[in-house]
Amino acid sequence: MLTPKLPSLFKQAKHKEFEYKPLYYNEANEQMKKRYETIKNELQNSEKKTGEHSSDIFKEKLKERWGRKTYAKSVSNYNLRIIVIVFLIVIVLWYLFK
Repeated sequence: MLTPKLPSLFKQAKHKEFEYKPLYYNEANEQMKKRYETIKNELQNSEKKTGEHSSDIFKEKLKERWGRKTYAKSVSNYNLRIIVIVFLIVIVLWYLFK
């Protein structure tokens, strides 16, 4: 049985309902799928090797290599930045408590 509602001056907020389905991005899985597709395309195009197809494959491989290098460089830059910031904080704290 429901209890009777008393009149109120303030409006009560009702909960909101969502139909949210979370999406997950797995970078390693995406890269593996991309590599699988490029290898599959290479195998299909190996029989029809023309100058145009081989140059397209070369361009894709070059882009992939450059992408890996820039990712590795950005990670190393991030790590270096964190080390420098921690070092500066340690120096400032050491100076303050000295």
